[in-house]
Amino acid sequence: MFKLEPWIRGPFEILHHADAHYKKGSDFDRRIAMVGFDNAIELAITTYLQLNPKLRGGAEYQKETVKKWLRNYHTKVEFLKSFIEKHGLAIETTITEIIWYHSIRNEMYHSGNGVVPEKHCLDGIRRAAIEVFEVLFGISLEEYLERKGYAVAEHGPSYSDSTATQLTLFLKSFTALEKTMYTMALALGIEIIDLSLPSSFFTIWRTISLQTGDGFVAFKDIIKLAVKIRDEYIHNAMTYCTDQELASLTEDIDLLTRILQVHGFSSNILPALKNRYGDWVNPDILSVRIIQKGGTPTLEVVYRSSSLSDEELRRMDLDFIAEGDPKKFEDELMFSPMYSAQDNADTFFNKLDLYSMVMTGVGDLFFTKEGLEDAENYCRASKGHVFSRV
Repeated sequence: MFKLEPWIRGPFEILHHADAHYKKGSDFDRRIAMVGFDNAIELAITTYLQLNPKLRGGAEYQKETVKKWLRNYHTKVEFLKSFIEKHGLAIETTITEIIWYHSIRNEMYHSGNGVVPEKHCLDGIRRAAIEVFEVLFGISLEEYLERKGYAVAEHGPSYSDSTATQLTLFLKSFTALEKTMYTMALALGIEIIDLSLPSSFFTIWRTISLQTGDGFVAFKDIIKLAVKIRDEYIHNAMTYCTDQELASLTEDIDLLTRILQVHGFSSNILPALKNRYGDWVNPDILSVRIIQKGGTPTLEVVYRSSSLSDEELRRMDLDFIAEGDPKKFEDELMFSPMYSAQDNADTFFNKLDLYSMVMTGVGDLFFTKEGLEDAENYCRASKGHVFSRV
């Protein structure tokens, strides 16, 4: 069992997922792998550029320059080229090859005619994705891809009932994905119509993909195929997929469900806040979570409402809260979209002290009026301490 640092889990998960399809080798798997490796390259660059300088060897860049590099795929590759040249690194893949693989991926992905990438192209983009990951994050990736027990991939449903058909297992996994998407949609304020309708399912999926940021494009074809098989079974009580194809698709659905659960929204941290701050916490609050909305870590507080509606919702983006030297504000953000929502929730509870909560206005969301006054008085006497009333 081993773990990767939390800030590189996202790009690794996409690369790991693509590599699993690469090794299976069917036409469908090769298409998914091509898209996945291309996404892994882009997400690795995006992740690196949005890291705190402390997590990227102290390298600092101007905020406007970073925005320019993040503009599109080609500007991100421009950064990669300058990074490799500046550090005198040697990689087998050329920048021209990376752009060429990206153009092949685009033609294949948007043509919709079932084009299968040639083996040499797939080998090349796999090598490129691994090399980009290694030069940016400074780790040898091959052993991670070969070893079992990767922390993200090891969880999830385990089906040992030999009497269950593969179709039954697929439907069970698809149902778990639907429930996860339904929960995320509610958390993100997306209107739910009927997930059993393909149009509704795809609408919610697209919205969730946009709201949670980069990294989910590679799953689009998996979603389309899964809905198609689900509908075939509903209308015809059968599917034309083989058990092997169903098994592969079921694994992909389980992986997607786990990624959505981890990255989309955190557990409810209200009990922990009540334990720390006692009766300062507004008793009408029902839940406090961190969600990834539009690629931005966001604090979401749900209240019991006195109006006709059952609940009241308030949100605050956390991407303005910095730690360290205020002069390096843009480089010292405490909450990052590159971390999972749960990682950001852990940071919120363990690192955001009472003084910061009061000064940033975060405390306004879950303290009573009297509790906020007590907190302000405490902060005047003891600036910058993690507080506990227990």
